[in-house]
Amino acid sequence: MCPRTHRVELNQWENRMMKFETFKSIIDEGVKYGLKAINLNNFGESLFNKKILEMVKYAHENGVLDIMMHTNGTVMNDSLAEGLIKNGLNRIIFSMDSISKEIYEKIRIGAIFEKTVENVKKFYDIRQKMKSKTPIIRVSMVRMKENDHEAKDFKNFWGNYADEISYTDYRNQDGLDKIDRYTKIKEENKSYSCPALWQRMTINATGEVTACCRDAGKRLTLGKYNKDNNLKSIWEGKILKESRILHEKKQAYKIDACNGCDHIRGMIKPDKIS
Repeated sequence: MCPRTHRVELNQWENRMMKFETFKSIIDEGVKYGLKAINLNNFGESLFNKKILEMVKYAHENGVLDIMMHTNGTVMNDSLAEGLIKNGLNRIIFSMDSISKEIYEKIRIGAIFEKTVENVKKFYDIRQKMKSKTPIIRVSMVRMKENDHEAKDFKNFWGNYADEISYTDYRNQDGLDKIDRYTKIKEENKSYSCPALWQRMTINATGEVTACCRDAGKRLTLGKYNKDNNLKSIWEGKILKESRILHEKKQAYKIDACNGCDHIRGMIKPDKIS
């Protein structure tokens, strides 16, 4: 159901890892203009990046106060855990989605339930052993038809190994998922104005900068980050300015990428995709 997976199948997404030099350049410019928080992932698993520990350390040592990461936990190990804790990661979110082997492995294709559970618990134990209060550990469930009946027991299952338990509603970004997984009815909200356009940017490994972390199709691409096009110029650029105006006028649905978002469409079921 991941929109990145669908984009790869459609040859619209390239599997790449951000280079360390690119990351350093982003942090250097960002901090210059007041950057205080980063989320080290987008459509992919950041722990596959061989420079991830150096990235966390560089951001921490250069003044980023909130360094956050989502992970599916499948490749977490002792050395990664120790490095992330030691190098200054502030928050880590493990996306688990189920407390049963059958449902978990149906949702997380290729993952082994027992191994991932062990990885998350081991991360907690290592943090305790290192006597560190950070990173804050959150375990998260995306509530959908497949797992919704487990939601009430999810907290009990993970409570001793997490500082936070979170639940998010399933979203069918761009209508790419052809299965209806919604658990409740949501009304269309064409007047929705998204705060993300004033809060953050998403920088993909290949350099494209999008206005939204959910834009797997890169349809609202603001520019390409490189030595001739820095983040400040992209942030103050024409595309983002025009997009903000439409959101302020409650006309975000006129933006193709935004109209493919559940926040506006309410629910995007397979039989309602335009």
